[in-house]
Amino acid sequence: MNRAKISRAWQRLCADPRAATSLVFALARGIAVVIFYRMAKRRVVIRLPFYVYHGWVRISGPGSVFIDRGCLVDVSVFKALSITTLKPDARVEIGRNCRMAGAVIRCAHSVVMEEAVMTGYCLIQDQEMATAGHHPAAPAEAPAGIRIGAGAWITRQAMLGPGTDIGAAAVVGVGSVCYRIAVPPRTVTVGSPVLRSVAISGVAAMNLGGSSAS
Repeated sequence: MNRAKISRAWQRLCADPRAATSLVFALARGIAVVIFYRMAKRRVVIRLPFYVYHGWVRISGPGSVFIDRGCLVDVSVFKALSITTLKPDARVEIGRNCRMAGAVIRCAHSVVMEEAVMTGYCLIQDQEMATAGHHPAAPAEAPAGIRIGAGAWITRQAMLGPGTDIGAAAVVGVGSVCYRIAVPPRTVTVGSPVLRSVAISGVAAMNLGGSSAS
């Protein structure tokens, strides 16, 4: 670490000792998670720095999981982060600087979360549980992975199902259900199920118009 970084870290500590202390503990907890999974699961790779502010990170299943550096598991009243792979060839990839709070990921094929994605408590599941080999009467289902573009925001109680593609910087609203749909970049989408999206610029214009009229 160079002198400039040390100086910035010291200034931050002096400006807000409580936040700095919380950050240190989150990093320590993240290091513990990384060490645990390096020892317990060879197919799980988590790069440092990794911050865990609340709870524990639960990763299970026969597939592979990759979490890039700078990711943060934030405070949530639910489990901090839960990832389950359902098949040996399942793959979960989480890009740099993602911020997750209570996300539940269940992957049978592919779940890709690009960099700087933010989630609340949500369910991200790329295959119906009945067709994941748990029910003999369930029909076969074609693989349909999930992709979440860079800078997207998945809000609380949202559900992303098979075949969902979320564009960069898009917002999935509270309680929304996305199933085999492509959400365009820089849009807000709400509904159960989601049928259409609205450009963020249009929403912002409506809000500005309402405030000026009052």
